[in-house]
Amino acid sequence: MPKIRMDLSEAISFRPVDSGTYEAEVVDLQEVKQSDKATYLPIRLEITEGDAQGRPLFHNIMLSGKGAGRGAEELGRLLGEDIDPDSLDEFEFDSEDLLGAVCRIVVTQREYPKGSGEMQNDVKKVLSTD
Repeated sequence: MPKIRMDLSEAISFRPVDSGTYEAEVVDLQEVKQSDKATYLPIRLEITEGDAQGRPLFHNIMLSGKGAGRGAEELGRLLGEDIDPDSLDEFEFDSEDLLGAVCRIVVTQREYPKGSGEMQNDVKKVLSTD
């Protein structure tokens, strides 16, 4: 078989970044997804600082179910609004307003799948930049 050359000059690493808090930006949204327990909005974040600059991370913002309160708070931080999930039954927003939103994210590492020895990042919190 002939030798094949890979061009990695534009490749992005998906290796886990160190656990910590990073400045990030929302760079992509996917279609709203439905699971058997909840509805969620998958977003792609990109770290905007330090050695991990440009690294992509993925996070689901919960839109229904038990995690929707946390999702509302995260949306508020991304949109620059004060959203109190205890005082609302519903909240409507334009998902396009999330593109380009800057935030800080708390990132940890976890083994996935469990027992595999493979580590991946987990965005634990989305915080405002204040």
